[in-house]
Amino acid sequence: MCGIAGIYGRESGDHAAVQSLPPLLKHGGRLVVDVYEKYGLLKQMLNMRYLVRPLTRNMRFERLHPLCRRYVRTMWPLTGCCTAFHALAAASSRRC
Repeated sequence: MCGIAGIYGRESGDHAAVQSLPPLLKHGGRLVVDVYEKYGLLKQMLNMRYLVRPLTRNMRFERLHPLCRRYVRTMWPLTGCCTAFHALAAASSRRC
């Protein structure tokens, strides 16, 4: 298996680079490409990772790790609720 994540689509030669990978796979091999959505400037500026990066860039691991754990334990359940709500809303709109 060959995987690509995070940078595809940002450079002009990315498409050609990805197209060159399938011949390199073994017979029956798989190519996995994770493509991120491109955001506009405002949406990107409001993205949490860009807001906290200046604060955490030079933070020691002993301080950063507990903060990250607390954030994940708080936000992941909320994200799950939002995803479930979105799925229910989408399903109910299809019935109308």
